[in-house]
Amino acid sequence: MRRGFYALLAGLMAVLVGVVVAIGTGRQGEREVAAAPSAPAEAEEGSEDAEPVTPAARSAWVGTWSAAPTGAEPATVDGLPDRSLRNVLRASVGGSSVRVELSNRYGTQPVTFTHVTVALSAYGGPAAQPDTMRELTFGGGSTVIVPAGGSVLSDPVSLKVPAAADVLVTVYAPEPSGPVTYHRMARQTSYAAPGDVAADTTGGPYQETVDSWRYVTALHVLSAQAAGSVVVLGDSLTDGAGSTPGANHRWTDFLAARLRDERGAPA
Repeated sequence: MRRGFYALLAGLMAVLVGVVVAIGTGRQGEREVAAAPSAPAEAEEGSEDAEPVTPAARSAWVGTWSAAPTGAEPATVDGLPDRSLRNVLRASVGGSSVRVELSNRYGTQPVTFTHVTVALSAYGGPAAQPDTMRELTFGGGSTVIVPAGGSVLSDPVSLKVPAAADVLVTVYAPEPSGPVTYHRMARQTSYAAPGDVAADTTGGPYQETVDSWRYVTALHVLSAQAAGSVVVLGDSLTDGAGSTPGANHRWTDFLAARLRDERGAPA
């Protein structure tokens, strides 16, 4: 019975993975509405892990985190100009490289990001682990314009992400724009700071906290182990309503852990 259950679950995963791959990784040209064709990220000076991304023969891009945009954030009619918005995301599976999707789904005008970074969080807070800060590019450039209603996918960059790691994605837009596209119920503390401190590793400037995710809608990793991703659709319970904020105790977190760790479960 147990083997039969996992075979059925694996079959369901195969169907869902086809949807995930087609939307999240197999249609990159359609999603990068404001970026030129992506190119490998150049090496970051002084960092051994920031070499250009060269996928291994058996590696594939999989979604390790995603949250659908739920609307325009109240009281952000002009966006959040000249502020660094640091989102804390929990990766479900690990990989050797990352790429990030940003959305302006509910914006009323283009938003221009001039600085976007990704790093591993130290202790789940706004500080980054040493030597993990990476600068993200879009079509080879550090600046990207996301049109109203559109989204962009960053170029890949080498960063070793462990399973169940907290990842920091920070965006900075210097000028006013339309309302901020956000995911309202994150059950996770994220941060903001004045000015362009997207590359800050100390976490010191990030004194403002928020319980939503701003602009970031997906995180992909290049993985040689994961077979794919499971898409979960639901209401506030799927968002983790009633769970302890910041504890990663949503039922989807427990599902991810079980699929990673339980012997015989689909990988």
